[in-house]
Amino acid sequence: MGLDLTKTQKRIRGMFWLPEQEDKTFSGILRLKAGKSARLDTASFNNEGMANWFPNRPKPEKGKTITLTGDDFYKAMSLPSPKIIHGHDEQGAPVTLLNCHAGSSHSTLAMASHRFSCNAAILGVHLQKDDLNCHGIRLHLDHLDTWVARRAFQKYSESYETEDGERKLSKLTIPISRSLSIPLALPGYSKSEFFCAWSLKDGETELSLKSRVYLDRYFDTPRDWSEVLHEVHRWQWLLSLATRRAVDVREFALYRSDVRHPIGKESMRPCHVWMKRDHSRKAPESRSSGYDFHFTYSDVENVFPALIEKWNQMHKPWAAVLHRFFAISHRRGLWLNEEFLFLAQAVESLHRARSGDTDGKGIVDRAAKSAYLNSPTELQELLGDRGTFIRLFRKTRNYWTHYGEPSPETDPEVLDDLDLHDFSQKLRWIVESALLHELGVPDHCISKVWSHQWRGRIVTFD
Repeated sequence: MGLDLTKTQKRIRGMFWLPEQEDKTFSGILRLKAGKSARLDTASFNNEGMANWFPNRPKPEKGKTITLTGDDFYKAMSLPSPKIIHGHDEQGAPVTLLNCHAGSSHSTLAMASHRFSCNAAILGVHLQKDDLNCHGIRLHLDHLDTWVARRAFQKYSESYETEDGERKLSKLTIPISRSLSIPLALPGYSKSEFFCAWSLKDGETELSLKSRVYLDRYFDTPRDWSEVLHEVHRWQWLLSLATRRAVDVREFALYRSDVRHPIGKESMRPCHVWMKRDHSRKAPESRSSGYDFHFTYSDVENVFPALIEKWNQMHKPWAAVLHRFFAISHRRGLWLNEEFLFLAQAVESLHRARSGDTDGKGIVDRAAKSAYLNSPTELQELLGDRGTFIRLFRKTRNYWTHYGEPSPETDPEVLDDLDLHDFSQKLRWIVESALLHELGVPDHCISKVWSHQWRGRIVTFD
């Protein structure tokens, strides 16, 4: 098991330095708090004197001095934000900190201390500015165990013996799977699989067996760090769509061909990554089954490679749909009319993605008509009369975009309050079902989108 981003880790003490400045090390404490970005607190004693108060000062040429005036004076007082900081812990294990943003600092004539917030802390390797490449990644996401619904061990069985005329439990047997991997054959990878890891904890009063599913992918060619982050984000969105829940990264590790296990088959050793979670610092409640997900791995197992290929292909032409949909899919404190506008824009972007229609004149009516006609028959019944739906869409969108007339006070087809809430739900069903249909998800799963269990209701008090 790797670094669980929902659990605060022990502080890592060590020595750190900037690339190409290995001779200028400074002590530091790396703090990895649950759900938060990695934080490095540094302190160094030196003979810099007043220079400690100007950590971002320009370096003078040999034998020359510099004069700071105006804006240069204040810029020199601010901390630099290095792209990379290297270090090692007390055992000598390497650490790389990426995209470090300067925070607070405290300096005296003989000491300088700084605080950095780091986009990522990568343990077990020193990465260079010109070599931020990965040959594979290991990923565990919220709800992934339940979504895949596989584990390394099977249900236990009990064995009994008869002693002194009594039947007593003598043994528990827990079968461990002979094969811990589920090959996926996903397009674009040299190898891809779900790996069902397991661990055993034997305490004085408790014996526990734990299983966790990882998504392992190995690339045909090395991928840059930014490309890897985009890929992780796409998998978060996919599982969010499948489970209808905000999904964060729970564990993350990267593979490099130059970091290998010293024994055995000399396979690549995972370098664990610490990152901030997007939605929640805590782990979500565990679920014993995925009955209330839109779809599970079992629902799409036979078409999973094709589904992933479609998902990757649609990110560019469907980018506007995806960004607007996921903007309202998680709690962001949006007002009701803002949520409606995001969904209305998603509906219009959906029409453009399907038809290639770039004519702005009359696009609102055409988008509403297209959304209605392309919806499943069962959903059309919930949307009501097509002409009425188009008018509600156009008038309500125009009002909440520009205000003015007609308004909710002068026209009942300009929606507000409860009516706007109900109409927004219908737009979400349209977009969500369209995404699932485009991916090739089975129809019986798509129909869950407008299931009663998802329908929000606003409670009013007299």
